Amino acid sequence: MALVTIHPGNQTLTEDEAIRSCLKKYGIDYERWPLTRGLPVDVSAEEVLDAYATEIDELKSSGVSLMPEGLERQIPPPDMADLLSFIKNWRYLDGRTPLSQ
Repeated sequence: MALVTIHPGNQTLTEDEAIRSCLKKYGIDYERWPLTRGLPVDVSAEEVLDAYATEIDELKSSGVSLMPEGLERQIPPPDMADLLSFIKNWRYLDGRTPLSQ
């Protein structure tokens, strides 16, 4: 199941077509990849990536940018700073990857 929460307004979308339609406004294509094996509820990020390794490799090799065209013009500078900080530091959030000293 996919779940997308849109801010402001805290609109929650769960249906694939509603998510696809909402994201399309921002130049983001949405695909729902079938899962060929079950995953536990408490699945780690690594297990999710492993489960979709084939699809991710195909997407990477397509040459298509994973950042939607023009997204940087739609995000206010403070929000862009938050996004870049998250992208730079996400791997440290679970505490398993040490910060370099």
